[in-house]
Amino acid sequence: MKNILKNSVIALSFLFLLTGCSKSTKTLTCTMSDEIDDKMSLTQTIVTKFDNDTVTNIDQNIKMTVKDDYVSYIEQMAEGVRNQYADIKDKDGIVFDVKVNGNVIDTTLNAELSKLDDASKKKLNVNGSSKSTYEEGKKSLEEAGYTCK
Repeated sequence: MKNILKNSVIALSFLFLLTGCSKSTKTLTCTMSDEIDDKMSLTQTIVTKFDNDTVTNIDQNIKMTVKDDYVSYIEQMAEGVRNQYADIKDKDGIVFDVKVNGNVIDTTLNAELSKLDDASKKKLNVNGSSKSTYEEGKKSLEEAGYTCK
């Protein structure tokens, strides 16, 4: 009888682990830097928050440093970035901002996935990714050229 009870407790414990009954939160931070021709350098940071291996929040920061020869176009470039997200910037679950500081365009985007409508998820390319696990998300971003920790 003790063996049956002991095995049942072990099985239940294992079942709880599989179904995610214990609350587990993780944060994945990934960065990437790139040179775009001789016009600008780009540094991106994506911070993804997971709750029980489901994506709940994505914070993205993109800093575009424009080379001196192209600084006169910086406002046009920033406006182009603003226009890319114009249709979702005021949606529930989205915080979006573009600032220009000298020769740097600083773009920040926060997406709280539980509040996003389907069109916003599609625009941000996060349609099915809220079901991505931490490890799947990390692998995908690293394959795209990001360094993750």
